[in-house]
Amino acid sequence: MKKIILGAVFFVLTLSLIACSPDDKVNTYAPESLAGYIFIGNNEIVLDEVEIITREDKDEIEKLGLVEANDYPSGYYIYNPEVKKVSLQITDDTKYIFTDYNQLYTKDENGERLYETTKLNEFLKGSSYHDIPLEEQRIPYFLEVYDGKVISITEEFIYTQ
Repeated sequence: MKKIILGAVFFVLTLSLIACSPDDKVNTYAPESLAGYIFIGNNEIVLDEVEIITREDKDEIEKLGLVEANDYPSGYYIYNPEVKKVSLQITDDTKYIFTDYNQLYTKDENGERLYETTKLNEFLKGSSYHDIPLEEQRIPYFLEVYDGKVISITEEFIYTQ
């Protein structure tokens, strides 16, 4: 009887291992993180992707020959050797995260004033975004994108000054 039970357990374990083989593709939700200048219009965002280089990126600083006093006195350098436009779709569920500097939506004067909304008009009114051509944008935004759709857009206060 023990041999039958052990055989059955071994059989079930073998089937379990076969069913979970590493060749199986697992469908996981993994949005892509992008940084860049944006232009918003017609329910889409046109993104010009950039690379943000900080003091910690020693290899990139050396490769580009950057000098802190001249090129990144604020602690970062925005590297954008050429404009590469990518169109992405915004949806009713897209989250907009920004510092409500003028306190249009936040009321705590001593708080960090970070505001999150799914309303595009609130983002356009309360953030530092300017409705100017993509080539003239100077504030990078951070996007989470999945399947061509923008999950979130974040404005980081350090880059708005």
